[in-house]
Amino acid sequence: MRKKTTSLVIGGIVAILATVFALTTVQNNAESQEPQVVSAGGIGYVAGPDAFLEHGGKSAIVVTTPQQIFEAKRGQNLDVTISVTHKAGKNALSAVDVAFNGVRNSLILPSAVLAHTPQERADEMRDGKPVTGLVALDPFVSYSPAKLTIGAGQTVNVTMHIHIPNLPDEMVGKHVRFVPNIVDPSQDFANIGTFPDMVTVKVIG
Repeated sequence: MRKKTTSLVIGGIVAILATVFALTTVQNNAESQEPQVVSAGGIGYVAGPDAFLEHGGKSAIVVTTPQQIFEAKRGQNLDVTISVTHKAGKNALSAVDVAFNGVRNSLILPSAVLAHTPQERADEMRDGKPVTGLVALDPFVSYSPAKLTIGAGQTVNVTMHIHIPNLPDEMVGKHVRFVPNIVDPSQDFANIGTFPDMVTVKVIG
């Protein structure tokens, strides 16, 4: 039983690391002119909210962001309206409490991507060391309202306040992605799925 539990824990850690580095890979693709959206279901579930509900989930919280690339300078504040929808399945919950807290992703600077392999960064994370070139985006994002209750079938708008960090010059002309972090206070993960979109910002100076 202990061996099985250990395997599950290791598998979970590997899955988390894979998600982090998949996100940072998307973060640093500056060539595409379209946001490479990790859309509903891309984070947390392989399938989207419809598949989640079809497989027994009761409620899916779907965040939709503007499908455009915003432009901002380092140090600039940007307010983006995002839509939060409570998509109801069979036997849906009548209402779901939702809280926003920072973002689900970080940024790895392009120079660090070239200088270090994903395995080296995974090793740094595993050993509790600072990850080379990692920029935490959590401190630069807040929401209003940050907490809300959404009834089944309801859509509510939330303002995502983004402060563009004072990034190195190498990030000028490149994209930074911000994936809203949705928190389910009830932690009822079997019945409530969260599916965030991402906001893409091009650093222009």
